[in-house]
Amino acid sequence: MKILLSLGLIVFGTAISYAQPNNVITAYMHLQEKQLEDAKEKIDAASEHAKTKGQAKTWYYRGKIYMAIFNDIKASENDYGLTPENALLEASSSYKKARGLSTERIDKNQLDREYQITANYLLNEGVSLYNDKSYAVAGRMFKKTVEVQSDFGIVDSLAMYNVALAAEKAGNITEAVDYYLQCARMGYNADASYQAAVILLRDQGKTNDAKKILDEGLKLNAKNVNLLITKINMLLKAEDFNGALFTIDQALVEMPDNADLHFSRGTLLEGSDFKEAVKSYERATEIDPNHINALYNLGAAYYNQAVELRNAEDATNETAVEELKMARKYLERVESISPGIEAVANSLAIIKEILED
Repeated sequence: MKILLSLGLIVFGTAISYAQPNNVITAYMHLQEKQLEDAKEKIDAASEHAKTKGQAKTWYYRGKIYMAIFNDIKASENDYGLTPENALLEASSSYKKARGLSTERIDKNQLDREYQITANYLLNEGVSLYNDKSYAVAGRMFKKTVEVQSDFGIVDSLAMYNVALAAEKAGNITEAVDYYLQCARMGYNADASYQAAVILLRDQGKTNDAKKILDEGLKLNAKNVNLLITKINMLLKAEDFNGALFTIDQALVEMPDNADLHFSRGTLLEGSDFKEAVKSYERATEIDPNHINALYNLGAAYYNQAVELRNAEDATNETAVEELKMARKYLERVESISPGIEAVANSLAIIKEILED
């Protein structure tokens, strides 16, 4: 009886020892039979058991099973207690885990292929989530895409830029700036990346950091149109009008036909050099005949000039007539483009009364 009892214990102990390794094989068999709920249960148990959690095969099969679950969730109403993105992340992470273990008993090349394929799925799922405005989750998918590609020595600049976009939308400004700058410094969409980083820092009140990044971008490309315009706006906001005027003149070398730059130049010169301001406004309207701000400022400039002349001690009824006619010309143009502006209507009424006297 003692011998039989001892043998019984040996058999019982052996059954316990092999229970978890058998879970790996059983999970794979359930996968083959498309019994994904059972496959998931077995492989999850195996991935936590001391005898199997350190085996590459466990994690390789887990990757395959979770990938199958992801595809089934997308194609059916089954959910397995998972969102599709979580299933995909589990699949990718499982393949990665398998690659870090001894792969003698599995096809390493096939494992690598399946793992790298998850990058495409992650990117596409991220785009779908981003379009659905699930920005935080989309960011996780894009970051995982970057990670997978990095494991193969690939710098996925598109995925990195998408991380920045998603982080910005999710309100994670620090991460957004970090990824924008990574993209900018590797030369991917550099203009937009530098500009986005500068604007985010500026809007966070981090003016000094924004200026440093702005200078960094312009040092690499002094003709970067977007950064020049961003710099102009920052200088205007800081009321550094001399600096803004200098930068506008720099930008006009690169963009001589930018009506907005000519308009901005006119506004900065109007108080100190009337004739030069008028030239800038007129150039803006030559480029864009419907540039309502330049037209209005031309009308207002000539009107104010006329008022100043007519208030002079030696003024007569004929004083400033030409200025008033020019003011009327531009203000009537504004009225035709955007009727109903009270200030324009009032100024035109006064001009008409003066000229008809």
